[in-house]
Amino acid sequence: MQNMKRIFLAALLAGIFSGCADEEPEGKETRDVTVQMNVGTRAAHPDGTAFESLRVYVFSAAGQRIGYKQFTGEEIAAGSCLVDIKQVVVGGEQTMTYYLVADEGAVTMNNRPLNFRETMTAGELDDIAFGLVVNNNKLPMVCKDSRTLSMDDYEENTVPGHEGHWLVRDNTPFLLKYPCGKLELYFAKGPNVTADGLVVRSATLLRAGLLEKNYVFPPEPGKLQDIPSFGTDMPVELLNEGKVTKSLAARTTDAGDYDLMNDNVFLFENNRGSQNPDVQGDAGGNVVRVVYSVNGGTEKTKDIYLPPVERGRNYRVFCWVDYRGVIEIAYSVLPWNAEDVYELDGGAHPTYSSAPYTEGDYSTDVWYSDVEVNYPYQREGSVTFVFDMQSNHSWTPTLVGGGNKFEMAVMRRDDNEVMPSGALPKGTYYITVWPTDQSGEGDEVSLQVTSRSLTGEFEPLLINPERKWPATDDSQSEITIKRVSQQP
Repeated sequence: MQNMKRIFLAALLAGIFSGCADEEPEGKETRDVTVQMNVGTRAAHPDGTAFESLRVYVFSAAGQRIGYKQFTGEEIAAGSCLVDIKQVVVGGEQTMTYYLVADEGAVTMNNRPLNFRETMTAGELDDIAFGLVVNNNKLPMVCKDSRTLSMDDYEENTVPGHEGHWLVRDNTPFLLKYPCGKLELYFAKGPNVTADGLVVRSATLLRAGLLEKNYVFPPEPGKLQDIPSFGTDMPVELLNEGKVTKSLAARTTDAGDYDLMNDNVFLFENNRGSQNPDVQGDAGGNVVRVVYSVNGGTEKTKDIYLPPVERGRNYRVFCWVDYRGVIEIAYSVLPWNAEDVYELDGGAHPTYSSAPYTEGDYSTDVWYSDVEVNYPYQREGSVTFVFDMQSNHSWTPTLVGGGNKFEMAVMRRDDNEVMPSGALPKGTYYITVWPTDQSGEGDEVSLQVTSRSLTGEFEPLLINPERKWPATDDSQSEITIKRVSQQP
């Protein structure tokens, strides 16, 4: 999953009512409901591995289990999954809580499979936990969410076997997440460190911050406080025998500037930690102890204090080491590869818009400048576009045809955070493109944005719908950017 891409899983939720009505004690008319989950062909992990199973539990507002279904991988791939829900009140609105877990077999508790059963209560689901990941390349994906369905808007359904029933639609997306966090250690060497001069001899997660178990579904914060610590330290398996090849003049927080030193390391949720990697915070927070040497000198030890660990987050630790062996450390806490989630999204087509950074300015001429700036859109000679993804679809910006002559950065507008490459979630972003020093006058590159369709294919979005920006063959799905001579 190291290079996993964010993938969206489309689903359409529809309520199908049976023809038989019953009476509750209060005298309200009720109907049995069938929720149809159309999961299409995208029921897979970000690394492309298909889901092997999916369980869905549904509970009423009073906490009664009113629906359950366990799907096989074949049923998920077929794209038509039905969950029966009992005795929904006709008219008005009804709130239901859903628990979804895909591939629970990827983890165990006390070396035994998790004991999911059809008859589990909501409290039992909230308490179920795992203590061991069976395969370091795979985890379950889970969701707990409450929904309020309107029982007033309905239509007749003609699905075979359900003729004459009512059909109620709910397109609100579900969001499946990994149930724990992920740790990535990055190292780079400073000036005057020789080619093979920086070697990470070992990295270890100390037992004080390792908890014995991790809840499958999101727990209340107080429950984490009661989990005992793990009995032993956990060594981190290092890549490339711990040898560091990347060199930097000064520390950055760009993962591409560093060597990634470990494969998958999953961190159990822990609400203790420190906001300063060099200073211990809460007792019981996670600590990474690294042993390293510089230019063949004496081995040194450094304890790195991690922040509190949340599920679905990627904890990147950037370590820059100078020739004296001094480590400068920076955190980067991101959604796990832009959340690495699957959205059960009822919309077949994304809703989005694109606009120039400066209203009415559709020029895309750029030129080279080496002046440093705080944010990409401030770069002299660049061009910036505003892209707003309004629906729950992932989208991926790409430069086509420019080779290494152009660069691109994507920054989230709300907090000025530069985003990692790959698929991005809903929100408003600045896309900035500029030429490198390897470009020449007249060089061109095309900006394209793609998003997954319901069939699982990547489709180009119409980011140039009115053809106001330059584009090859007046394309609506690309914007052409051209290098011009140096501007005054």
